[in-house]
Amino acid sequence: MAELRRGPIGLAWGKMDPSDRSTTVVYHMWVAAEGRRRGVARLLLETLTEWARSKGASAVTLGVTVGNVPASQLYEQAGFKPVGEPEPLRPGSARMGQDMQLELRDSSAGDIEFVDFSPDHLDPLILMWRASFERALGMTDPHPLEDQKQYFIEKILPHHHVRVALLGAQVVGFCAASDRSVAQLYIHTEFQGRGIGTAFLAWAKEQSGGCLCLCAFERNKLAQRFYERHGFRVVGRGVEETWNLEDVKYEWTRPD
Repeated sequence: MAELRRGPIGLAWGKMDPSDRSTTVVYHMWVAAEGRRRGVARLLLETLTEWARSKGASAVTLGVTVGNVPASQLYEQAGFKPVGEPEPLRPGSARMGQDMQLELRDSSAGDIEFVDFSPDHLDPLILMWRASFERALGMTDPHPLEDQKQYFIEKILPHHHVRVALLGAQVVGFCAASDRSVAQLYIHTEFQGRGIGTAFLAWAKEQSGGCLCLCAFERNKLAQRFYERHGFRVVGRGVEETWNLEDVKYEWTRPD
């Protein structure tokens, strides 16, 4: 359930399929009008997917009404794919429903290689970064990709050590960190929940001087929970200047 101070604004209900414990079925999702276009549905779906993975499920299934474009786009962006042909929602109904399924990947990062950034990684890294950013915040980045590439080259590379996660030749994540801060940490949308971010944070902590700071957008609740699970504590709140969005400032200190 998702809540604001005045009460619930969203709900997702799913459970393990009684006839097939390897599959989690999403039976219902609801988001109130004031919660729409704020990433609430995406957060609910990702939380439910995380729960399914923790229970050992290998797939998540759901149904969507044919013609419900916003819902279909949400599910497709989350990696769900149509299964079978559309069927009537109920006998005699003219409205059709489409089953969709998300195959859950192994949660291990053991097949991922972590290397230092090289120029060959630049273009696929920028594309992965853009897609991950847009999904995390539930918004479209209007800036040209060339601008983002120049920002990376001029602002990120000169001041940070950049590590890249590879699956074969595919860029599936990157982290830019100095001995005092983590400037960027993004994981490919199809490879989240596999321990890649955890491995990046462990690397950043190891190369740090014993204290790290970072920021997460206020609307990115998954990122906040992730950092807090790894020992980061909230030390302030503010507004990120480029996007004019509220952010949360975190700090980690190496235990004595």
